[in-house]
Amino acid sequence: MFSKFISKLEYVGGKVSTFTYVSVIRVAFVKLMPIIILGSFATLLNNVFCSATNGLPALFPNLMFLTDFSPIFSAINYATMNFLSIFVVFLVAQAMGKERKIDETFAGIVGLICYISLVPTAITRVFDLATESYKLAGDTVSEIVIPNALAVNYTNTRGMFLAMIVGIVATEFLAKLMNSGKMSIHMPESVPPNVATAFEVLFPSITVAGVFGIFGFVFQKVTEMNISDGIYKVLQIPLEAIMQHPAGVIVLALVVSSFLADWDSWGASHWNR
Repeated sequence: MFSKFISKLEYVGGKVSTFTYVSVIRVAFVKLMPIIILGSFATLLNNVFCSATNGLPALFPNLMFLTDFSPIFSAINYATMNFLSIFVVFLVAQAMGKERKIDETFAGIVGLICYISLVPTAITRVFDLATESYKLAGDTVSEIVIPNALAVNYTNTRGMFLAMIVGIVATEFLAKLMNSGKMSIHMPESVPPNVATAFEVLFPSITVAGVFGIFGFVFQKVTEMNISDGIYKVLQIPLEAIMQHPAGVIVLALVVSSFLADWDSWGASHWNR
């Protein structure tokens, strides 16, 4: 009975893994693996060599000078693990651009623009005046707004789900506009190809970015929260709760094993050509 259930689940996982969008996300995460490993190694080395509580300096006081090098590994970890959503939206859009036969790098840049247009670009710090305060120019204020800044919640793994959606949708929209040719500016043949290509993608990219910007603005006005926070509350929190249950872990393990099996067979067929 259980073996039949496993077989059915593996069959469904195999079918799902062949979908275009799932394949695109898989390609993006394969490219992202070295970045994740790099950030993990930076954390490991920091804890082993530079931690004054758990590392070598804690065991050998003469090595306490190694703690001064901790910012090196912390900076590497921050530049990798805290920007995973940024990497994901670019890589997913890039892979989607390749799938739809448009410029991959440009697709990744447009996807990144669309993602940033959906998240707050200012950080607001609210103070509880009963327990804390902040003085600005001598006056006590209840909150402080830092403009032109992205909060880490929108660049780390918390924003990854939205990043995947934006990377796919933005590139699909961009590809349809570019392939239709209705919004392209056709330059004379005397114009260099690079310049002509830039003008051909001008209006499609403006349209895509504008649509995402308007959607983010309307969503913010209607729900009084940005779309990243909305997706986190509606989808990611329930999924995290499911994954805390043993059944959820089993399903995840089966899906991952099916994914790895498909990846292995694809790699074998690819490299044996």
